[in-house]
Amino acid sequence: GVSQPASGTYISDCAIEENKGFYFAFFWAFYMGSQVFGNLIAALVLGNLDQRYYVIVMTGLTVLGSFFFFFLKKPLV
Repeated sequence: GVSQPASGTYISDCAIEENKGFYFAFFWAFYMGSQVFGNLIAALVLGNLDQRYYVIVMTGLTVLGSFFFFFLKKPLV
């Protein structure tokens, strides 16, 4: 989707050449970790609760994640 090119551009604009690799690795660790933890949450919630609770939990996480966009640092460039 759109987040992939935008995230790469944002990281490139915020980092310097010496630490750019670290920030890309940090981003990808969280990005791939979200795949694992999202599936674990789905398995736990859907295995023990009704599907509507899964939607509520995922909606809450989405709202929380969207809120953190307000705290992104402005790129130096």
